[in-house]
Amino acid sequence: MGIMMLRPLLMAHFLDVQEFAYYGAGLLISSTFCMLGCIGLQSLLQREMPKQFMRGRNMAANILLAQCIIVASICAVLGLVLSVAGFEFASLDREVIAISILHGMGQQLFLLVTVESRSRGETLRYSGQQLVRAVLVIVLAGLVAVTFDAAKLVLLVEALVSLALSVKILLRVPGSSLAGFQAVFKLALSRLGSVPWRSAIALFAVMVVSFLVLNIDRWLAASFLSSAVFAQYTFAWILLLVAQSLQAIVNTSVFPLMARNFAKSGKGICFRTAAIASFLLLSLGTVAAWPAIVIIEILIANYYPDYEDSTTLLSFFLCVGILRVSDFWSSYLVVVGLEKRLLFVNLFVVFSVSAGWFGFNWALIPNGLQVTNLATLLVCLTVFSYVAVFVTALLSRR
Repeated sequence: MGIMMLRPLLMAHFLDVQEFAYYGAGLLISSTFCMLGCIGLQSLLQREMPKQFMRGRNMAANILLAQCIIVASICAVLGLVLSVAGFEFASLDREVIAISILHGMGQQLFLLVTVESRSRGETLRYSGQQLVRAVLVIVLAGLVAVTFDAAKLVLLVEALVSLALSVKILLRVPGSSLAGFQAVFKLALSRLGSVPWRSAIALFAVMVVSFLVLNIDRWLAASFLSSAVFAQYTFAWILLLVAQSLQAIVNTSVFPLMARNFAKSGKGICFRTAAIASFLLLSLGTVAAWPAIVIIEILIANYYPDYEDSTTLLSFFLCVGILRVSDFWSSYLVVVGLEKRLLFVNLFVVFSVSAGWFGFNWALIPNGLQVTNLATLLVCLTVFSYVAVFVTALLSRR
């Protein structure tokens, strides 16, 4: 996953500004599909699979994984139908939108099949899976970008790599086989009605609201900014992608650990795990912030001169990045089953902050909107959400 952080930097270097804007819009559609694709079942899988393995319920874990894949596949088909029917976004043609949805499906499937190694606590195997995908994506997508300078071909190659590796990993799950998984998928399909949909929908709602907190500024940027300005915004957003990747790397160990600790000892030890991870990364990020700004500005000036306008956003995004890296309070609330409380807290933050921002900036939409206006929205959403979720976790630790 760490190597995957280099991907957007390489694409910014190899693709021209216009194609990089299309690439950024494609990734936004892809990440949106990853959020929507399982209708909450992915979060349910992440929460339940470690517990099921601990209790020796391997078949139940595999059935839930298969149900996630089935639901994601149905959502992908629906998304492709919408793209063919003429859905438009950010001046992208139907072909790019369809490829972006396929890219999202590849990402989604890879995330699902690697939950198994994470849930077993097999960090080395999980890291190997991530490393193989990262190397293949960087090499193959990089070659396509250099050769063709076409965002849609880059997205297509990345999608195919993720899909192929996901199938390979799925068939190598310990104790599995092609025939075995065919039987599992038949059982999963027949038992879709018995999925705890109420809990899944609650988790899905949490994901949607959390996604708005994380990405509403990018959707507004893609919708209202010109391609050239959106490319600058997308380039600056790489800092947040790095922050989220770092948080995800740590969370691959912290989330299953919290789930196991909660299953063994209850909320107390689970909260302490989240607190240690959060405060440690918050402290490290704060100390590294100002040196990081200086270094990033030098690197942009020397290696990415086409994106020097993005430096005006660095202080905004660095603040947001530090808070995102250190946010394990949301994971804590999901692990202990308080996803509805998390949903209501984030809903309140999204609606109140967004209403205030739109009230102040309504006159600027659509033609007068500046990147700093969007960055201000992002900072406000992140700060208020972090504080509100932390207080909620603190009050529910016992």
